[in-house]
Amino acid sequence: MLRVALVVALLGLGIGAATAPASAGSQRFFFTPGPNGASCEIDVGVPGLSTQAWCVVGPPHLAARKAIGVALTAAGAVKVCHGLHCVGNAPERTPTLPYGRSIGLGPFRCTSLRQGVRCIATKLGHGFLLGSHGLSRV
Repeated sequence: MLRVALVVALLGLGIGAATAPASAGSQRFFFTPGPNGASCEIDVGVPGLSTQAWCVVGPPHLAARKAIGVALTAAGAVKVCHGLHCVGNAPERTPTLPYGRSIGLGPFRCTSLRQGVRCIATKLGHGFLLGSHGLSRV
């Protein structure tokens, strides 16, 4: 519920996929292009949400029952989700991150690649690579 309220508040302010005000923590949302397209969200210090990088590949790139979601903590722990219950909706006007470009927020850096999206906990260099091919740890 808090996530929906925050997204609605951001959209109402015309901020779209930008970072939330510092007092409420920060969030970034983005898609990756192409057949390995992922929908990602990075949350840092948002009340009621874990600090994590979350990405999911699902429809139209994978059948809903084969959707793969993955959460990365600042400590480098990876939690995997399979199936339709992993899929959600990104905010309106969520930007697409071009291949080779990265978004960093807090302890995370996510990079758009032709193979999918790679997110790492920057201090450790550990994380994941997610695409329609599946998930691998890095």
